Amino acid sequence: MIYSLAMDCSIPQAEALKQQLIEKDIFHGFRRSIYIFDALLLLDKGDYQGCLNHLAAHEAFFRSTYDYLFIYYHTQLHCYYFLNQHEQAEQVLPALLKLKQLKKKQLSGLYSWEEIEGIKFYLQGRNKKSVEAFERVDTTLLNNREQAYLFYMMGRSQLAAGHLAEGNRLIKEARLIGTTLHIKTVGA
Repeated sequence: MIYSLAMDCSIPQAEALKQQLIEKDIFHGFRRSIYIFDALLLLDKGDYQGCLNHLAAHEAFFRSTYDYLFIYYHTQLHCYYFLNQHEQAEQVLPALLKLKQLKKKQLSGLYSWEEIEGIKFYLQGRNKKSVEAFERVDTTLLNNREQAYLFYMMGRSQLAAGHLAEGNRLIKEARLIGTTLHIKTVGA
């Protein structure tokens, strides 16, 4: 289920596997994993407001560990980024940066801090700095889904900085990797 989304970037396959898991999970042992999966799925489908609503509805769950809280804030940041709600996105950043101060044992390296910094600079209209931050992300540590989002956001920053050829190239690459992700259809 997660592999289908993270590596294959296949929303239909991931949804089918989720349904199979739900049918076989008679003891509801995977319910918590499904909360996280549903947030990622809604984001990938481009239902950003639905994703924000899902996060709000399950906020108590997401606040139960630092890793879940990291997922919560990072997903919120992405939703606001794609909704072009810069003010709300910037309100999420202090909470994310507070998590950065935790010891490495307390917080898994689920997301790249350079990517978060790139989003921050983009929101501030500092597109050159945004591109520089995105370029510092170690793409060898990313799955296909994460690469697709990174290249898409980096492409948008390049376009905003006036580098049309490079911006369009990155967005095209993101769409090739993110086969069924919403970024395949949304305009830059």
